[in-house]
This record gives sequence, structure tokens and C-alpha cells, in this order.
Amino acid sequence: MCCQVVGVSRSTIYYQRQLDDSDVKEKLRKLADKIPNRGFDQYYKRIRREGHKWARSRVLRVYRDLGMVRRPKRRRKLAEQARKPLKQPAKLNQV
Repeated sequence: MCCQVVGVSRSTIYYQRQLDDSDVKEKLRKLADKIPNRGFDQYYKRIRREGHKWARSRVLRVYRDLGMVRRPKRRRKLAEQARKPLKQPAKLNQV
């Protein structure tokens, strides 16, 4: 009854995903233990080099589900030095 009101079929509510990501999770955890200060791109490149053919979107979804997302580092501003006025040349052709 409530599905008809919302306009959604019952099968979409009871749908369970059959895809098992345990192997992807295990691989990402191993890589994170081995080299912890890397981002998703480095992990994905290593996974592909080892011969796994998992889709990038799948690995990224698992990476985010594991909470491994890192913030990008902010650039630090350099301290401003005291500004000095430019010296004016006294004569022509003087640098």
C-alpha cells in the first residue's frame, strides 16, 4: 500500500546487493598498512599493476566506505616581507 502511494515497486525496497566487496576491502587495507600516507590514486594504480581488473568506481566506493578519504593538503602562504619602494634612476640609461 505505501509503495503504491510513493510510486515505487516493492522489489526496489527489498533489493539486496549481491556484489561481494570483501576482496577489494582486504586489498585496500593491506595497501594502507603497507604504505599509509598515500591517496586513492596511488592505491588504485598499485591494484591495477598487480593484475586486478576491478573497476575504478567500485574501488573508489569501497575506499570511501572504509573511511580512508584524505583531505588535500593546504598550501601555506609565505610571510610577506616589508615592502621597499623601487629606486628611481637619476639619469637616462641608468639601471
